[in-house]
Amino acid sequence: MSNPLRYDAHVIAAAPQGRQTLADYVRAAEAGGLQCLGLALPAPYNLADLPARLAAIQRAGDHSPVRVLPVADVDIIAVDGSLDITEHTASRFALVMASLGGKCPGVDIEVPARREQFFDNLFAAYFNVVANRLADVLARPFNLGRFPAPVTPSELPREPLQRLATLMFEQEVAFELFASIHAAFAFLSVEQFTREYAALLKIFRVAGVKFVVGSGADLPQGVGNTRYCRRLMEAAGIELSQLVDLARIA
Repeated sequence: MSNPLRYDAHVIAAAPQGRQTLADYVRAAEAGGLQCLGLALPAPYNLADLPARLAAIQRAGDHSPVRVLPVADVDIIAVDGSLDITEHTASRFALVMASLGGKCPGVDIEVPARREQFFDNLFAAYFNVVANRLADVLARPFNLGRFPAPVTPSELPREPLQRLATLMFEQEVAFELFASIHAAFAFLSVEQFTREYAALLKIFRVAGVKFVVGSGADLPQGVGNTRYCRRLMEAAGIELSQLVDLARIA
């Protein structure tokens, strides 16, 4: 059966190992029938060598029908929505994907004892990232299972989720369907996590938020492995028409 998800927006190919090259990731995408591939460079960025790295991504797709996009994979570093990328550097990428990756005090480090304060911090960080409009996509959203104070999707308060969804729709910030998001919640069965996360996704679907799909693969063999994204879409009632058309990204 063919894969209806025709792109992979989040392939981590910053440092190919051994004999692997960036072209190997593109070749894997072509072999899997993908039309577009996002090659992600994780922050921080050395401005001295960034042009060469971006040029290498461009060259990787020169001899392939697959469209290759440079993606910035950055962290939220403060509750005020600051990211570890400047506006000038962000302009060099086709997409900026922002996630909580262990650098945001009050959320994924230095977590407050009171859960209410944690939720205030969490949603303030997300609200501010969206309002600042530097990020195009919230990456790995609510990957809270491995944080110092784990929170499951069903424990998240619904009212701020709905406000965040409305703001994302208004600001045209997309929500990433991340293929390995379940791995952050190893203490839940896959079935239970899928049920809880799909209920969360429905809030964003109803608000009209667009979605992107990403494998998070760091080897060519994992490129295009977005089967779990498809399962989440089915569980949450997300249609293919609600995905960002990555091929139209400038």
